[in-house]
Amino acid sequence: MKKTFVLYCKRVVALLLVALSAHVAGAYDFIAEGVAYNFNDDGSTVAVTSLADGEWYEGDVVIPQKVAHGGKYYNVTEIGDNAFDRKSISRNKTEHLLSSVYIPETVTRIGNAAFAYQYQLQAVTIPNSVSEVGNYAFLQCEGLIKAKFSTALASLGVGTFKGCTLLPKVDLSATSLKTLSGASFYECTNLAKVKLPVGLEVIGDSAFYKCEYLVNIDLPETLQSIEASAFQRTTRLKSIKIPDSITEIKDDAFNGHDRGYYGSSLVHVDFPKGLTKIGKRAFAYTDLDAVVIPSTVTEIGEGAFTQCNELESVFIPNSVTTIGDGAFFHCFGLRHITFGNSISSLGKDVLALDFVPDRIWGDEDIFSYNGGLNLTINNDYVASADLWETGTSYSPAIIQLELPKEITKVNGKTFGYDGSNHKVICYANVPPVVTPAATATFSKTTLHVPEKALAKYFTADHWKQYANITGDAIEPQAITFNEHTLTLNVGDKAGLTPTLLNDDGSSVVVTNDAAVFSTNVLVADVTKGVKFNPAVTSENYREVVAKGKGECDIVTFYGNVIDYCHVVVNGEDQPADDDDEITVELECNEKSLFPNEMVTLHPKLNVNNLPNPTFSVECDNNEVVLVRSMVVNNYIPTVQALALKPGVANITVKCDNYADVVEPAVCKIFVTREISDVNIDGVVNAGDASAIYEVILNSNADERLRSISDLNGDGFVNAGDISILYENILKAE
Repeated sequence: MKKTFVLYCKRVVALLLVALSAHVAGAYDFIAEGVAYNFNDDGSTVAVTSLADGEWYEGDVVIPQKVAHGGKYYNVTEIGDNAFDRKSISRNKTEHLLSSVYIPETVTRIGNAAFAYQYQLQAVTIPNSVSEVGNYAFLQCEGLIKAKFSTALASLGVGTFKGCTLLPKVDLSATSLKTLSGASFYECTNLAKVKLPVGLEVIGDSAFYKCEYLVNIDLPETLQSIEASAFQRTTRLKSIKIPDSITEIKDDAFNGHDRGYYGSSLVHVDFPKGLTKIGKRAFAYTDLDAVVIPSTVTEIGEGAFTQCNELESVFIPNSVTTIGDGAFFHCFGLRHITFGNSISSLGKDVLALDFVPDRIWGDEDIFSYNGGLNLTINNDYVASADLWETGTSYSPAIIQLELPKEITKVNGKTFGYDGSNHKVICYANVPPVVTPAATATFSKTTLHVPEKALAKYFTADHWKQYANITGDAIEPQAITFNEHTLTLNVGDKAGLTPTLLNDDGSSVVVTNDAAVFSTNVLVADVTKGVKFNPAVTSENYREVVAKGKGECDIVTFYGNVIDYCHVVVNGEDQPADDDDEITVELECNEKSLFPNEMVTLHPKLNVNNLPNPTFSVECDNNEVVLVRSMVVNNYIPTVQALALKPGVANITVKCDNYADVVEPAVCKIFVTREISDVNIDGVVNAGDASAIYEVILNSNADERLRSISDLNGDGFVNAGDISILYENILKAE
């Protein structure tokens, strides 16, 4: 691109007079060819700086490697703070703007807000000499589409690309970054692809806040910290694998909600093996449908999974001691939840719902329903707590409540206001003391207790009021799948049946009652409904469906027993996205046609989120191919190429409104007189036989030549095609 520089001045004066007056005012040390400079502290190098009041940079700017002043040459090593920052100049987004900038290899630092508010800057290449980019260096460069990063880059400042709303992809993989500073890509709403460097240790707070097109991101194993709100409101992020090096997920790290906005598409989280703490609202407002908290976690923060409306199953292990206020607040779809036995601090409204889960399992001091008090457990002391919403007037209906055999006391409010729909299973051999007394009635509730304790429950306070008491409660010792490994191809299906193993040696299939779910529904999902095999009258199962290549677990739990089936799904690898270029894409790069035959092409960009691309079409040989495009509202949805006569033509499709940053696409059209004209010279003769022999002898021959050499269409290029060719030569003669 031809580089030009335009210096606009409100007063029409000679450039020398302007420079002198600016120098006197102390705006810069000197100016050369329209670019202002200050001397660096070393006295031998200079930094680009801003112009004087009433002056600004415009158009295409080329920064030289060295500049002459006072009979000496000085290397340009820095673009100073606010050098091209135009916020103080004008808030108009259409005037006094840079179109492009060339940064030389001598520059090692780009200063704070150096290019802030340059709304029309579409591309920037940070040369390999640059090791530091300052805070807000490209703040609100709303037209920026392409940024190429220095391999020496070791420091990226706070908010460097904040508000670059068109930037579609970022490749930091070759940089030396250890820390990605806070708000680095804050509200880069079109950012869809990100590559992070191996060696990165910290992702700063709000680094990818509101990157709404980000679908997935690979986090390096070197990562030590994901700071608060790092991925908040990344609404299209579906899956995340958090490296095992992470021990704490900070507050709001993946929160899908902010300031009235609801919802994130996150359906899968691969938790790190050494995780100890999940912060406040870390996964609030996401689409997670099941969560197995790792057995290393001790604390679940306030609102950690609040408003996860798709969440159906939660397993909290014995390692957890603290659960904050509203940890599962308004998880309306919740059906199964197991609390571990080590909880010593429980916040209020942990399970505030419009309705309650089908199945709850845990200590007696977890399921109370009173004034919203915090809970501290001290041995067998039963404190009161409020898992439900304070002040509600509805009657919660716990379909099934299970209490382990260690229970000695139960808060009466655990049973809610209406016990008519309850199924209560208590494994304690001595009926627990219920205090304060339950307000519910149990005229339609069945109580299941150990057989040897049946007589005690018949006469014990609270327990004697149940309509039906049975002595069939046998506490399960384990749950097991019929299979523990599955290897499937994409689209395959398999059945899994969970079975409870009781401490008396009996077993029972619990396909309906147990929680069964996938840890990654993008790899393999499991049907919510139970399937029935009519060939085996006693068999029912949950169906596993392979969705995409990868590995995951199918999990089942019932009460405090849990089991896993590891699933491996084979399939085609996704194409590697190694190309950082933004390009125009066509259905094909080459096409063979006969005269009067036509091909239709549909141009698009290889990124989906650049708004309103406009295309133009050129053909370098209009005698061979005639091209026309259909234009609708300045957009070309289709390009049609009509073959006229034998020859070769190149069709080039460009993206006009992003021409500086988007590579065009080229489709080569070969027009042949007939199929036997293999070398497309307009005649059928021995030259075509030579072309076919080349394909037969050379396994790496051009694919286009290979395809048109298969004259008999049998899928092979061999002597049969030569025979057909010679027949056509004789006919032509």
